[in-house]
Amino acid sequence: MNEGLPEFFDQMQAFLLGRIDVDEVQTKLGPSASGSQNLTFYRTLVDRNFHKTLRLLFPTVHTLAMRVRPTMWSELVRDYVHVHPPRGCRDPNRFGASFPEFLTRRREEKGEFSEALEELAEYHWIDYLARTSTGSDDDGFEKRVFIRQFTRPIPDLMKALVEDDSAEEPSPRPMIVILYRSLVDGVVRILHPRPETMAVLAMRQGLDLPAPLAQLDSDNVKLTETRLVEMGILVAI
Repeated sequence: MNEGLPEFFDQMQAFLLGRIDVDEVQTKLGPSASGSQNLTFYRTLVDRNFHKTLRLLFPTVHTLAMRVRPTMWSELVRDYVHVHPPRGCRDPNRFGASFPEFLTRRREEKGEFSEALEELAEYHWIDYLARTSTGSDDDGFEKRVFIRQFTRPIPDLMKALVEDDSAEEPSPRPMIVILYRSLVDGVVRILHPRPETMAVLAMRQGLDLPAPLAQLDSDNVKLTETRLVEMGILVAI
């Protein structure tokens, strides 16, 4: 392999991510045959692609961020790219995997927005994972089946923002959501679980049941497990 290639890729990555300017990259690698202006435009294209990818993955986060201030979305994207630069991957959408976690840290450090942004990002992300998941012989927790607790009705908020970008953010109201891609028809759905549902899901994951769940009627728990299999949430065993 050409010994100069690692240096080339390191410098070009730094340039395309905005860490060095066009003059510096040309000083280190030599002048661009297409000229400085055209070389700079490559960075503009990459930056636009980062914005587009994250906007398509997290559309309602974009909506709420723009309400905070007009420059918020661009600030979030560029700060995220700085902390989580993209790595080689067959699926470019995987670039967004750490965005919910990034938003959590950002909120905790700066307090610029509510928890709704990070929770919407998490909801969008697990929805994407569920829709792109492949078949398996197990229950597919964290691949096809996701259990999340949110501080407010996030599925309702997402739907409302998709229909009307001026929709108001709801007051905090903790809720548990199960998002899954059904093994029966492949459709992604959500379920608001009853205690028996939580008991079944915990047992399927080999978790110890807290006292309130352990005291549930065993026949009802068994019937719930049968129903979850029929719905395509769990595999039959």
